[in-house]
Amino acid sequence: MSLNEKHVNMDIEQSTNPRSALDPHADSAAKFLNEVQEYPPLTPEQEKKLIRKVDWIMIPILFITATLGAVDKVALGTAAINGLRTDTNLVGQ
Repeated sequence: MSLNEKHVNMDIEQSTNPRSALDPHADSAAKFLNEVQEYPPLTPEQEKKLIRKVDWIMIPILFITATLGAVDKVALGTAAINGLRTDTNLVGQ
């Protein structure tokens, strides 16, 4: 037998369903993901609708977060000017 004609004996499991070949030691999340079906690809119309829905939820949250951050910054700056550091014995910045 030449080097090119080597026969390799591999011990592997054969499965007709690629999703059924799950590691028996997998956690519950991996087992759940193995059992659920994947969503079909979105059409451009469905994708546009989904993006619009996410935007309607995320943009107000981001706006409120940015507004509260700005209000907090102004309030701390005003308090520092009016003596917060000396009243509370803060040292450093």
